[in-house]
Amino acid sequence: MSDICLNCFSETGGASICPVCHFDNGMYRIKKKNDLALAPFTSVGNGRFLLGAILGAGGFGITYAAYDNKMRMRCSIKEYAPLNIAVRQVNSTELVVADESKRKIYQHGRKRFYEEAEALYKCRDIPEIVSLIGYFQENNTAYFAMEYIEGLTLRNYAKLYPNRRVAEKKAVEIVSKTCIALEQVHSKTHIFHRDISPENIMIMRDEGIKLIDFGSAKNLDGANSRFSIVLKPGFAPPEQYISTGKQGRYTDVYALAGTLYFLLSGQTLPPAPERASGVTYVKLKDMGYGITPALSDAIDRGLILKVEDRIQTAAEFGNAISDACGLPKISVIGLSMTGTAAKPYVEVVSGIMNHAKWYLPPDKNVLLGRSEEDDIVTQGSQMISNKHITVRYVTATNSFQITDMGSTNGTYRNDVHLLPHHTYEMTDGAVIELGAGVMKLKVGVQYG
Repeated sequence: MSDICLNCFSETGGASICPVCHFDNGMYRIKKKNDLALAPFTSVGNGRFLLGAILGAGGFGITYAAYDNKMRMRCSIKEYAPLNIAVRQVNSTELVVADESKRKIYQHGRKRFYEEAEALYKCRDIPEIVSLIGYFQENNTAYFAMEYIEGLTLRNYAKLYPNRRVAEKKAVEIVSKTCIALEQVHSKTHIFHRDISPENIMIMRDEGIKLIDFGSAKNLDGANSRFSIVLKPGFAPPEQYISTGKQGRYTDVYALAGTLYFLLSGQTLPPAPERASGVTYVKLKDMGYGITPALSDAIDRGLILKVEDRIQTAAEFGNAISDACGLPKISVIGLSMTGTAAKPYVEVVSGIMNHAKWYLPPDKNVLLGRSEEDDIVTQGSQMISNKHITVRYVTATNSFQITDMGSTNGTYRNDVHLLPHHTYEMTDGAVIELGAGVMKLKVGVQYG
């Protein structure tokens, strides 16, 4: 099959360089091979998929260009092939454990590999997420097939700009699109990515984005569980450096902010533990690149080390950076779980009455304060006014409206004093402070 391109599977007429995709098949065939990889034109999936060139390889897997004989189209195949744990013997397609002492490690890794496929399956209706075709076992290992993506990683896309600094509006548009995708992932599937970075965001030919590599994704419902420590320094927040760290939507927000910082500055932030021990980073507004202070400040709020003080959701971060650049707010309409009832709530996350939680009726103002006449009555501090705030969940936009009712000691969001009798729109996961910090409240939505 020397006249078939290993990248796009078009006929080459025997030419070394493919006339369709310009892939250099001749050079690929003579370069050093990956010892774990299957040979070109090997079939997997009971003959459905034909493998081509290696698109990428990491510590746990190999991704191949492939052809789907059933659907008659290009795709990509990811194979679980952990380096230094498994070996592929000569003239065999089967993977075997390198030695018996590594069998449990191999099996655990394969389980995580399936979890990545299952995460992609949950995201199948989100257009900005790479589409899963199917997953299966063969050759004593596991595979999943995905759509073939033609584009550049965000890191390579940045190289197209002088000094690798992407223009402000373009960078914000890209990250805003990623925020929309992540907000849907968080709200519809209840998983968070945990590995957002310039390597895992693809820029398509039509300037759209695709979010890839869900190998580290975890369920939000287990956000207080023990996690494996898998991260990219400069993009991972401090909670990812601890296996018992509290992780959630805000973990992805930090990575989004770090990614936008990278695009606008051409630089990677110091690792979070270094920042926690006193190492500082240069704020974008102080770099002399003309970045607006409002945008710089919005990014800084996404990079706050303390989870409780950081911007909490992808939608909120997307709106903050879009507002700072004069771009339209990102749409969060339609993100409720199809076929399940939305249960909006307000919950105390620190301070007096910690862990108290109240469910809200949809599309109605709920008054919170110290007065016995209020819908939600607080106890334990005179810093909360008799009628402190109203909270309203708006079904149509899946958002919350917060209004300070003229409280004595104020209501704050990210250290910003909310104006009395002015209504602020906030998204699922937003945190506000009442009475100079004596109570922190989170608004959110549960499904089911």
